[in-house]
Amino acid sequence: MKLFGISDEEKLWEVNMDNVTVLNNLRCVHLLSSKLRDKVTGPKDFMLNADRLMTVLAEEALSMVPGIMQKDIETPTGVFRGLEASEDEKLCVVSIVRSGDIFTRSS
Repeated sequence: MKLFGISDEEKLWEVNMDNVTVLNNLRCVHLLSSKLRDKVTGPKDFMLNADRLMTVLAEEALSMVPGIMQKDIETPTGVFRGLEASEDEKLCVVSIVRSGDIFTRSS
């Protein structure tokens, strides 16, 4: 078997994956993935859970965008340590329709 252009299974794990973030430590990702893989999950529940999972993944990806910094935000109950996107950074999100179009709701 050849995966990622590598036929030797031991060398497969030597591939440089510094730019890969594994999100299996998020319990919601594990839960939603489990529901998707369950053979008794019906089509309606599958679509609902797939949509929820893709939304979580998209939000997590957006939270990792460079240029997002911590900011103290004044609230009616005190100071909240939040996040703010730098106004110098420009961000363009492109929805790829053939991949399931995660940025629009399915009906």
